[in-house]
Amino acid sequence: MIGVFYARKLYVAAIVLTAFFFSGGTAFAAFDPESYAVDDGVFYTLDAQGEWTKVEGARVGEEDIQGKKIYWYAVSPDTHEMHKDWIGGIYFFGDNGKFISMVKKEDAERSYVQFSPDGEQFILNSGTYVNREYLLYEFDGLKLKKSFHGIGLAWLDPVRFVFTLIDTSKDERYEGAANSGTLFEGWLSVVVYDSAADSLTTVVEATKTEDFMMNEFDGNTGELVITKISVTDEKDWAEENLKHEEIRVRVP
Repeated sequence: MIGVFYARKLYVAAIVLTAFFFSGGTAFAAFDPESYAVDDGVFYTLDAQGEWTKVEGARVGEEDIQGKKIYWYAVSPDTHEMHKDWIGGIYFFGDNGKFISMVKKEDAERSYVQFSPDGEQFILNSGTYVNREYLLYEFDGLKLKKSFHGIGLAWLDPVRFVFTLIDTSKDERYEGAANSGTLFEGWLSVVVYDSAADSLTTVVEATKTEDFMMNEFDGNTGELVITKISVTDEKDWAEENLKHEEIRVRVP
């Protein structure tokens, strides 16, 4: 596919060279969508001579949406010399390799994208293991629709996804629970969000002695595979007291 880009090589080369001279000698200035492309999951840029060059070390995410590819590229300006004048965020490229749009995100290097099966929506998933942020976007226009904190997310269909909700709105299970040795500060419940109805349905709800973590959706049985984490008494929330059990629950 890179061969088709050479038709505009001279035009873009002029842009790149202009950027080179006006940026004090660096060939990589602010992002120019005409100067970057993705071909078969590989990220390319036009160098100062107008030649397409593979960007070494660039990791491109790929989603197969109904036979077409959508690519995404996470940029944090402080992690690569090429990106120092770019805006931090997720840059999207279409099936033809051309740039589509981008979402601003400061911690883009810790983010990844999960598209709905029809490609109409996506989850921007970022943060640490114990505190991940889920941002739901419409792909057309990149409109932010909803945000949650959780772990273990999976799409069920084009409008619904399931995940473990980390709920910090409740009181601590008991005084000192935050220092008990458990990883998560909040209560862990498995929930389903319906973006069409803007509704949240609880599948299994945390109690003072139980947490629930979503592992996977079994498409063959229509069941959610969930880990139940429990203690005998609410004051037992320390690692050595935890009991783990796998349960299966039908999707509501």
